[in-house]
Amino acid sequence: MFIYGITLLISLFFAYLYTRVRVRTEEKLLLPLCFPARHFAGRTLQCPRRVLEGILFVLSAAPLILLSGLRYAIGVDYFYTYVPRYQLIAAGASLAEANTEPGFYLLVKLICLMGGGTVWMFLITAALTVGLFWLGFARSSDDFCLSVVLFVGAETYFISLCYVRQFLAAAILFYGLRFVREKKPLQYALCVLAAFLFHKSAVLFLPLYLLAVVPLHPLVLIGGIGVLSALHDPLRELLNWVVTQTKYAGYVDSIFAPAYRIYPLKLMQYSLLFLVAILMYRYCKKDPLYRFSLGCLALLVYITCNFNVMPQTDRICWYLEIVNLLLIPMVVKRCPAAWLRPVLAVGITAVFAMVTIDGVFVQYAHGVVPYRFVFAPSAVIW
Repeated sequence: MFIYGITLLISLFFAYLYTRVRVRTEEKLLLPLCFPARHFAGRTLQCPRRVLEGILFVLSAAPLILLSGLRYAIGVDYFYTYVPRYQLIAAGASLAEANTEPGFYLLVKLICLMGGGTVWMFLITAALTVGLFWLGFARSSDDFCLSVVLFVGAETYFISLCYVRQFLAAAILFYGLRFVREKKPLQYALCVLAAFLFHKSAVLFLPLYLLAVVPLHPLVLIGGIGVLSALHDPLRELLNWVVTQTKYAGYVDSIFAPAYRIYPLKLMQYSLLFLVAILMYRYCKKDPLYRFSLGCLALLVYITCNFNVMPQTDRICWYLEIVNLLLIPMVVKRCPAAWLRPVLAVGITAVFAMVTIDGVFVQYAHGVVPYRFVFAPSAVIW
């Protein structure tokens, strides 16, 4: 747990410096030189603002990229899926034989051509995943630092250590959320297509664009949650039948099908955020990204009220959860009462963090503790 906390603090330090430099208007910034040599003493160096901004941006993402990319046996799919799949593709297996998506297949092929191994696969996928989330924060978040905290505190980072292909797809989708705000449906659709090449389930995000186009009042969303929840049993039968018509038919009535209807901890955190987001409706309703995020959040509330409506609903939640990394900073920053903003930021983040701590560090979800470096696999770090 401590290594993740320390890494987050390092990332947050550089993220804070990045945001400070980003708001400066000077074209060039004066940096003090810290060299002991006499002829450097007391002098300063002029650095273009954009260059310094870029350096700090990379430094803010680098600690989490390295922690993710240099891990060993971390994540439930590390040896179960990704190491054997890499070895299979490296041995010359075709796309069909590798049983994976074309984007991931080509990425592994490229790594093989470069002479890399499984370490390079995890390092490059970590750089792509974290990097795309960081670009999404820079382009779409109302509070870059708060989004960085939520990336770890709201469980997204820990899930990305396990389900590499899905979170490569999720990172592409997250970057594509900028096109929701900019009202560019074609570019958004291209992002969904790119994500689809890494995980087929990403296609679910394509019709969700309508949430930004059709202004749904919160009362309509609440009513929709109620109506769909009332139709739980027939809807469950329908969705399970649909699943049986696909290659995932074995997931029905298996360990992948949730045994309980309500997921109480997740329902608590999503309901809290949903209430806050509704209260901010009048201040945010003109923003297409807010409408999109509010609709996704309503779906999360519905799913956590009806968690057993179909197999692997948790995977759907992981996709929808990424919008909270933008929605929370949005409702905090646009709160009209300045004194209430830090209260909302700390309160909502604390609730999400408590749920994450319970799942990741108490229940040992995702298999990410204790941590192991690839350079010293026998040493464990808490």
